[in-house]
Amino acid sequence: MENVASQVMPDLMALGFIFVTQFTGLGFAGLCRRFLVRPRAIIWPSTFATLALFASFHGIGETITEAVIVTRKDIENVSISRGTSSLFPIPEESEHGIIEMKGTQTFIVCTNGVISTNKNRIDGGEHTYASRSMDPSVSTMIDDTTDNLSVSIESGEDRQQKSVTFDKMAEGRSTRQRAFWFSFLGMYLYTFIPEFFFPMLQSVSICTRQGLNSLKSAWGLNSYLTEGSANPVLNSVHLFSGNPNSTVFQLGEKVNPGYFYDRQNNYNLNLTAYNEVAPIHVTPFFAMQYGSSFLTIAAVLSHVGLWYGSIIKKQAKNALKQISDSVEASDIHNKLMSSYWDPPDWMFLLFVTFMAGLTLVVTQFTAFVMPWWGVLMNLAVTGILIIPIGIITGISGISISISVLAEFLMGSLIPGQTVAVMAFKSLALNNLNQGLLLVSGLKIGHYLHIPPTAIITAQFIGTFLSCIVATAVSWLIMFGMGDLLNANHGDWRFISYQTFYSDGAIWGAIGPSRFFGIGSLYEGLLWCFLIGFVCPFGPWLCNKYIYKADFWKKINFPIIFTLSGVGGFQNTIVTQLLVGFVAQVLVFRYWKSWYQTYNFVMASAFDIGK
Repeated sequence: MENVASQVMPDLMALGFIFVTQFTGLGFAGLCRRFLVRPRAIIWPSTFATLALFASFHGIGETITEAVIVTRKDIENVSISRGTSSLFPIPEESEHGIIEMKGTQTFIVCTNGVISTNKNRIDGGEHTYASRSMDPSVSTMIDDTTDNLSVSIESGEDRQQKSVTFDKMAEGRSTRQRAFWFSFLGMYLYTFIPEFFFPMLQSVSICTRQGLNSLKSAWGLNSYLTEGSANPVLNSVHLFSGNPNSTVFQLGEKVNPGYFYDRQNNYNLNLTAYNEVAPIHVTPFFAMQYGSSFLTIAAVLSHVGLWYGSIIKKQAKNALKQISDSVEASDIHNKLMSSYWDPPDWMFLLFVTFMAGLTLVVTQFTAFVMPWWGVLMNLAVTGILIIPIGIITGISGISISISVLAEFLMGSLIPGQTVAVMAFKSLALNNLNQGLLLVSGLKIGHYLHIPPTAIITAQFIGTFLSCIVATAVSWLIMFGMGDLLNANHGDWRFISYQTFYSDGAIWGAIGPSRFFGIGSLYEGLLWCFLIGFVCPFGPWLCNKYIYKADFWKKINFPIIFTLSGVGGFQNTIVTQLLVGFVAQVLVFRYWKSWYQTYNFVMASAFDIGK
């Protein structure tokens, strides 16, 4: 990993860019309160655990459950000191070149003692999904001195010792907060892709290897991709050479994006070096994550427009007239919150305008060199998408990223300009995320009847402090801790940063036209835009013309199409579904009193434990 930033811009320029990315979205949040905070239907499930946490900390009294007197804080403490177990099938390539599904089991234990500094984990990291041959026999040994669970994995002659610490025991906490139906939809692709799609890609690539097809048809080229292992790599964020005639790299060899960056020209594309490794390949999982993003963004627009278009239209009219409809006015929370002074919309609009001007200054007079019209387009993207994506998140508890959409837009308009494209992506993504974060906080204040000014002030102060502290810590790690980023630290591979680095090469340097355009290897992914936009019409038309029922609205394609986490840990999927089914179906149906009292407290405890 290269410390690219130190060669591009001074510290103050980077800090200025961080400030504009973190604060602009807060203004958009204020403009969206009428659409995302006040409506009763936008419940924001992600806030429930926080609400339960506050109730647990500030509540008094005890509850008798099954003849055992316990308090909500007891449940919290027990949850923090317990773990869970996950069983997940790992697809592997056998000696015959066929992917097989083999189960591995990981026991997670939360420790109360000293936590091991060895952060390696089982069944995770960038080598998950057939990166090495695994047919493990697992033996567990408890270290009495540290209370850690040490797991031994045997794979042929290879025997590894790995320590599992408590940070994964919280998996499944989010499924306690949202309806199981949405959890099931959100996990659909996580099971479909490894179980069915990867083997299909592998078989196509094997046929290609035997000369039965052209090289181009080996979408993903996964039989050739290697990272020092004899087996193919299916879950990696790295880039790989696709030029069989290259004099520098072998076919399928990992390529550092720095190889085809022009370091003398703000890290734009070095076309001569790129032609040496073109066409660049990525793993099937990485490619499918891009396809998922195309599907999701298109589906968000049509799904929200079809099911919630009339509500948005009504709220927009009310906002212009500064009135409330009868349903909104009758809500008890809205009645109580009306006692507090609420900052008017023009104040947030003025703040967005000020931040837009500051963003123009940063992007015009620093190394980010984004065109002035790019800033305006960025604000337009945020303004258009924050309400539909906020509705999806506020109803389901599942967040949707616009990262790929932002990269696609700017990369198509200014191909080859790495820094400008990634600056546009960072602005758009953070504007949306920070805006929805404040909206979520305002919803918490709405439920707890806290003055909006208090929530907004706390958010502003916290954001300011995080900008300073996070920047200082990042700089210390990159430039003050020696060769930390290039050293081998087990499974601490800073996947998010590596993904950002590869994204910069794909969307910035190479550009969407070369990577996804007509005639390119991944041109088929462009169909995802059309498919994603059309799919929500199916349930909507069925509800309108065949049979009216609430479950049609629950067929939420933006959630079904969501797939992320390439390069990360994929061994928690079954656990999350199991926890969600038990908590949101069985416990909710048969032990509703326990559910209402402890479910979200336990979810918040898992969050604290992690």
